[in-house]
Amino acid sequence: MAAHVKDYIQHLPLRKGTTPMQLAPDYEDWIVEAMSHGDNDAWWKRKGLNVIDHVADYADIPVYHLSGWYDSWTGQVADQTYAKLAAAKHNQKLIMGPWTHGGASRTYSGDVEFGPESTLNMESFSIRWYDRWMKGVENGIEREPPVRLFIMGGGADGSGAAAKSKDGRLIHSGHWRDESHWPPAAMKKVDYYLASNGLLASDVPKAPGKLEWRFDPAHPVPTMGGGISSFAGVSEPGGYDQRCSPKFWGCTDTLPLSSRNDILVFQTPPLERDTEVTGPITVTLHVSSSAPDTDFTAKLLDVYPPSKDYPAGFDLNLTDGIVRARYRESFRARQITDLRRSRDGGYCALPDSQPIQEGTPDSPGRVQ
Repeated sequence: MAAHVKDYIQHLPLRKGTTPMQLAPDYEDWIVEAMSHGDNDAWWKRKGLNVIDHVADYADIPVYHLSGWYDSWTGQVADQTYAKLAAAKHNQKLIMGPWTHGGASRTYSGDVEFGPESTLNMESFSIRWYDRWMKGVENGIEREPPVRLFIMGGGADGSGAAAKSKDGRLIHSGHWRDESHWPPAAMKKVDYYLASNGLLASDVPKAPGKLEWRFDPAHPVPTMGGGISSFAGVSEPGGYDQRCSPKFWGCTDTLPLSSRNDILVFQTPPLERDTEVTGPITVTLHVSSSAPDTDFTAKLLDVYPPSKDYPAGFDLNLTDGIVRARYRESFRARQITDLRRSRDGGYCALPDSQPIQEGTPDSPGRVQ
């Protein structure tokens, strides 16, 4: 099936007994059943699949929650599981690196290099934790801050300029920081508004506006990196320049994604000061659609300006999110209503931690 996974995706939904997984019926039964539950119903709320609805049933044991900014479980670990268990149990800790799922030992995620300090030796990390709580070794780990975050960004020399590593990856770098809470206690919520002139700014637009676009679900926007896993051969996780190339399924050219007519782009002016974006990110859209149901996605980018190594710049994906209109009120039950009138669609992109460099005339750092 692995050699034909793209073909199977184009012929969803899967049917029991019609895939190579029929040779491992337990696996086939699971995936066919899972794909039949779009609502967050009782099937997904069972123990073993769902933590946050069963916190009281979990033993009060020490847990080190680990994930990465490009992991497929970023939001579930940081914003849900850790948050719930830390409030109800003892000795809960969280570490978030710049990693993809299972990629803590690598210095890179996708086409982005973070340096040797970004890695984690999982064997020594795990042994130290288990030594303390299973062998009673007094190694002091319980006295360390409960939250450790890798703050992505800075570039090769701290200037924010786009430079390429010897392996051909963007040198994004970063550093570790300890925190007492997640989200960080010093986090300040800032609202940014989407303006009809394409501006992304903290000032409320002076007048309401409207933008329209046409999309074709049969020719969707390609997925280029991000927090995905178990998708080998279709799309790879991590940070990438959001520019089409043959290595991304669905790309038919080599243009930036922002040039597509089925994408709306909103961008800040050059930043007046260094700005750090750390914490949960929520997008609220006021939308209408001619279709009875519609998928809306949002993606946050760090826009590297052109440089010697990257003459066209580098549009680095930081985080993204998606919501199907039927679940705009709740994932528990679908609600299909007339979308021709404007509706509020609120949803969360994944949490992130990223400083954006101050802009200069020659290096206009922007967020998109």
